[in-house]
Amino acid sequence: MSFKLEDGDQLSVNRNWDEGSKIFSQCVSCKWKFMGRAGCAAFPDGRVPLKILLNRFDHKNPYDGDGGIQYEMRSDWNYEVDTTSRM
Repeated sequence: MSFKLEDGDQLSVNRNWDEGSKIFSQCVSCKWKFMGRAGCAAFPDGRVPLKILLNRFDHKNPYDGDGGIQYEMRSDWNYEVDTTSRM
């Protein structure tokens, strides 16, 4: 399966995951993510760019349209986060 990203890049997604190779979006552990619905303080309309959702962009850095709000880890998150592992 492939997607065309906002900047025109093509993204292929491998759906054949090996056991133990799960990678989660950096958004899962971000304190700005809305609970129970799509979106966050940076993208309140729910249209989070795929590059951020799929860890193709480390949102610890500014991204056009994020309103100056970047990734910050939730205070109750107990796992190490690697925002550079791509999905």
